[in-house]
Amino acid sequence: MYWFEKYKPELELIFAQAKTYINRYPPSLKEHGFRYIEAYNPLNETSTKNYICYLLPYWTQEATGITTEQCRQLSLAEVFIMLYLFLQDDVMDTRPAQIKEPLALSSLFYNTALSLYRQLFPSESPFWNAFDQCTAEWAEGVTQEGYANYFLTNPFHITLKAAPIKLAFEGAVYLGGRIHIQDVLSHEVNNALIALQMVDDYYDWEEDMAEGNYNSLLAWITYKLDLSSFEELTAATVRQSIFTLGHFDGFAQFALLLHHAPTVASELHDFQHLLIQVLVEEANRIQRQKELLFEGGFTHFLSIL
Repeated sequence: MYWFEKYKPELELIFAQAKTYINRYPPSLKEHGFRYIEAYNPLNETSTKNYICYLLPYWTQEATGITTEQCRQLSLAEVFIMLYLFLQDDVMDTRPAQIKEPLALSSLFYNTALSLYRQLFPSESPFWNAFDQCTAEWAEGVTQEGYANYFLTNPFHITLKAAPIKLAFEGAVYLGGRIHIQDVLSHEVNNALIALQMVDDYYDWEEDMAEGNYNSLLAWITYKLDLSSFEELTAATVRQSIFTLGHFDGFAQFALLLHHAPTVASELHDFQHLLIQVLVEEANRIQRQKELLFEGGFTHFLSIL
């Protein structure tokens, strides 16, 4: 994972600087802010590893031509915009009893992100159009989730909740003056986000089913079983689809198709490759297990003849 290991010193600087901003928050929210950022710090072993949130400016640096200092500034801004969105998502999904503190903290995260972006982009910069677009996509993603089965018709829609991640490369494109690669890079980032969501959905399908969240794997299985809606699925039918009927293999092959797109950012491409390999290797593991079970059953059958 050189696309991560080589940037550890940069991440140490960024998260240390992020903590200096949180240290300026009101005392009643400061400790909560510190705990929250540590839960998403990729340098902590037990943290949630959202690599793309903070490393996208670095992965696209060669393509966009921005400086290392500009990478740091964009990454730092992304830290706060993503902490804001993670907190918003937590509130929407879990509806905690103590809702005032997370909402107040998320507002501070958002304001910090805005102040960091303002240091990089003047008010007339086209970056702010991208900011508005990403915010609108995020809003669509969190409100439309569960109302449409869009994975098969428009896979891009499963990434809408992560749309603000794209502010990192959008900002880099404008800072580096490389507008001509914007569309190709946007397509590449979208494909990486689709692959990331597919991996998450494989590991989280049981939780998503219990909570009624949209899940691309469940959407795929609903289609393969020719069902009209997620409500017709049970945990047993999903497991049968994955481990007996072989439908997970098609899901992995769908992800593999994403990797054939043109690339202008090799480390982003490598990150996407890792995600797809997780799905492909899991599909292969499931197939090997089925073959071993079949061979064992056949051997047992022969032994009793």
